[in-house]
Amino acid sequence: MTAIGLTASTAAALARQNLNHAADASALAASDTRNGFSDGEPCARAGSVAAAYDARVTQCRPCGDDMCVEVSDTFLGLAFSARARASGAIA
Repeated sequence: MTAIGLTASTAAALARQNLNHAADASALAASDTRNGFSDGEPCARAGSVAAAYDARVTQCRPCGDDMCVEVSDTFLGLAFSARARASGAIA
């Protein structure tokens, strides 16, 4: 029973890590699109990137000069979400 619990716990941690990557990549894609480095609409682009991670965008909006994105997914019936903020400012 302990091995099963450890395996499920490890799998959940990996799913959470994947979701964090999805949030980061989606926010960067939205920011790049907003700043003209990619074609299209920022939140639609974020949605496409999130889908590549088997996640979905639940929130996408400008935050000042940045783009804020929240993505979500379920794993073993549990809902997970992650947020990221990306800036298009060039220093």
